[in-house]
Amino acid sequence: MMMPPRRSALLLLLAAFLTGGGIGLLVGRQLGDQDHRPRRTADAGGYLTRLTRQLDLSAEQRDSVRAVLDRYQPGFDSVWAESRPRYETLRTRVRSDIRAQLRPEQQARYDSIIGRRDAERRRRER
Repeated sequence: MMMPPRRSALLLLLAAFLTGGGIGLLVGRQLGDQDHRPRRTADAGGYLTRLTRQLDLSAEQRDSVRAVLDRYQPGFDSVWAESRPRYETLRTRVRSDIRAQLRPEQQARYDSIIGRRDAERRRRER
């Protein structure tokens, strides 16, 4: 039994979104310099804007994709709320281990870099 082409396309689009988001989250965590909180915007952090441009989405398609993103946003929020404490603990350990590898003058610069990144993240969270 075959799915209608439109439904198949939407499921493929959702799978690509979730895969891309997961990869981005993992890479960002490795770098330790990004805020990994799900974006609570109509275009999910620019994702809808990029898809609109790259796929030449019509207005109707853009609205449909936005509805998909909005429908799944509570799930992303829930996953983030559950995993954030573990993420914060891991990030703190990574930062501490990196800091231990640095000379005192490098530690001061590293602390400054981390402080700026944390301030930027807090600003975005507001």
